[in-house]
Amino acid sequence: MDQLNLKVNTFVILLPVTRFKRITYYTVRVEHDDLPLFTKFIKRHASPEFKEDMDLIRSWMRNLGEKIGASTDYFRQENHAHAIPPSIGLTKKGCGLRLYCLRVNHRVVILFDGGEKTSQRAQDCPIVAPHFELANRLALAIWRVLDEGQLQTNEYDDLVLVPNLKIAL
Repeated sequence: MDQLNLKVNTFVILLPVTRFKRITYYTVRVEHDDLPLFTKFIKRHASPEFKEDMDLIRSWMRNLGEKIGASTDYFRQENHAHAIPPSIGLTKKGCGLRLYCLRVNHRVVILFDGGEKTSQRAQDCPIVAPHFELANRLALAIWRVLDEGQLQTNEYDDLVLVPNLKIAL
């Protein structure tokens, strides 16, 4: 994962990904990066070794988006952020990948990045720890702009995207 330079102001831009009946998915692009975080996650895990895990994540995203909505029961709590897929108790299948995200409400999920979790705690895993840390920084920054009113939801609880809104990390 590219390391962010914390000595300069870093900004992210919120982008739509896809809309389903019950959830709209968004992602963020770090200013000056070519690709949004969720796109980086997809590209990095496009190889056959991750096919089964990626299929499970896509299936959960589609199922939540079309049938269930973003109920807290279907997201792993990861400090201030969240992750999918949910626990094996719900999926009935193990998944080595974690996709970090922020469940804003029952209709909005902001997808970040992730990777293959190789240790019990995300903070101890050399692969996902940077994604876990960034997801938590992003979650706090997004909650801040929501609390300050720079970003709002409409009467349907969907985000109202503000053109050129840069969210400071």
